[in-house]
Amino acid sequence: MGKKNRGETTKLSIKLSIKAFKRIERASENLNLSKAGVISFALANIFKNAPSMTNVLNLEQQVILEPDNFSLTIKKDFALKIDELQKQLGMKKNHFMGLLISDYFERLEEHSPVLKNDLNTDPKQMMIQVNEDLKKKIVDYSEKHYIPISGLISYCILNGPINYLPIYKTDEYETIFTRVPAYIIDLVKKGAERHSVPDHFYAALCCHKAFTSDNKIFDV
Repeated sequence: MGKKNRGETTKLSIKLSIKAFKRIERASENLNLSKAGVISFALANIFKNAPSMTNVLNLEQQVILEPDNFSLTIKKDFALKIDELQKQLGMKKNHFMGLLISDYFERLEEHSPVLKNDLNTDPKQMMIQVNEDLKKKIVDYSEKHYIPISGLISYCILNGPINYLPIYKTDEYETIFTRVPAYIIDLVKKGAERHSVPDHFYAALCCHKAFTSDNKIFDV
């Protein structure tokens, strides 16, 4: 299968706080994602509710940014939203986006699973069988937010499974092969054993919780 076209992209440079950068590094290792991929998670959440001038001004008093810039590739959709914010705020992009992204990571709870230490993060291949509707949601979110499927799957597993059997619109199943950190594979095996289901089914239940349940975290 050829590489999917993720659409138009552009570069964004931001300044980050020391605490945020360290947390991004940790999450990058734990999710088997680049640091830019981890930041894309934050962008998707930040733009659910556009920040106000008051929000950003308050952050200037709370967040200390380092002078160096961090560069990443983002979707053109994000870039357009950032341009609109810049018109409203009258600040440099690297400054106000650095404040928003740093604040996002600084506010992560200390016990968040993506911030754990001493995990086996060696990449391992993983297979999941999911209903075609769910696979479409996963692929669409990956392409829309420029986040690799491997990172989405890892986050789904960390978030845990739904506690009921999902209802499908179709009976068609498709397979997803991806590479995730070794500790994610261990979590799947332990979860599958605890629920007395196959590994790939447990992983699918985790994906359903993140993408289709009332408590979903990825809204396509």
